[in-house]
Amino acid sequence: MLIAKEKAIREELESRQGGYSQPRTMKVTEKRAESKNITSFYLKPTDDLPLPPFTPGQYISLQVNVPGQEFPSSRNYSLSGPPGETYFRISIKREEAVDGKPKGIVSNFFHDQVEVGTEIQVGPPCGHFKLTEDL
Repeated sequence: MLIAKEKAIREELESRQGGYSQPRTMKVTEKRAESKNITSFYLKPTDDLPLPPFTPGQYISLQVNVPGQEFPSSRNYSLSGPPGETYFRISIKREEAVDGKPKGIVSNFFHDQVEVGTEIQVGPPCGHFKLTEDL
């Protein structure tokens, strides 16, 4: 049952204009400090193919290799840019250490080591928590 559901989700993601279901390589084309602890990253596909549409409230999954970590790290970040562009924008808050315990390994990696030109594996827009216009 779960395999069939996963297959249906994958097929739906692939059927959209610009759709895909497996992670795609994207390059950081802009890194913009929005405040002291929030930075936006603009991600553009390296294959120059169109991006799928998304709805405000959806997220993308990123997979990165953080130095010092044994395995790749995956994190979900909400899309913070407008739909219909040639890029995805995410805005990441730096998570500081608390009581000497490390916090935000991936968020700190993005703030400290990800620069324009960095390539990242990016999943398609997902999520059912969406903004509805019929209030």
